[in-house]
Amino acid sequence: NQNGHNARSIKEPEKNSIIEILKGKNKNVSVLVWTTTPWTLPSNLALALGRDFVYEILENDNEIVIIEQNCLGKYQKELGDFNKIADIKGEDLLGYRYYPLFEYFKDDSRLIGYSDMHFRILHGDFVTTQDGTGIVHIAPGFGEDDQALCKKHNIRTICPVDEAGRFTCEIFDIDCLSLQNRQVFET
Repeated sequence: NQNGHNARSIKEPEKNSIIEILKGKNKNVSVLVWTTTPWTLPSNLALALGRDFVYEILENDNEIVIIEQNCLGKYQKELGDFNKIADIKGEDLLGYRYYPLFEYFKDDSRLIGYSDMHFRILHGDFVTTQDGTGIVHIAPGFGEDDQALCKKHNIRTICPVDEAGRFTCEIFDIDCLSLQNRQVFET
């Protein structure tokens, strides 16, 4: 959200930066993220994209979304009412902070004070445009690439799943979503 929720800069705004592109727009900004393991989403600590990829910034009456340009065709049905407002290189999105989908680890003391790199957009050599959106959800407790990328950026590994494959008490119930003590493959 432009009001400080989804994308916050750690860089000074530059001409043609995302800050300049979104200036004056009072809409939520969503980064369209791909995962093959949706049960890991509560453990999200970063996003990865390709620094050399080109991302399209699209807008409709209600929101703004970001997706890699070569992936757009796969989502024409879902994004049919969006219009392109700009292109931006992946490199220009690196380092931006985003508001996590779930707030389970937003204020976690294991992350705060250890590193300020959690909930940021990072470069991942493994990100492709063959599947998904060109932007990947990163949960370091559930994947070798995820863990290596987070280790490189000094983001701690958190794994809120016990030996039986159930979410631990760290994954508390929110609104109408009950995950606590559920087996991850039931979610």
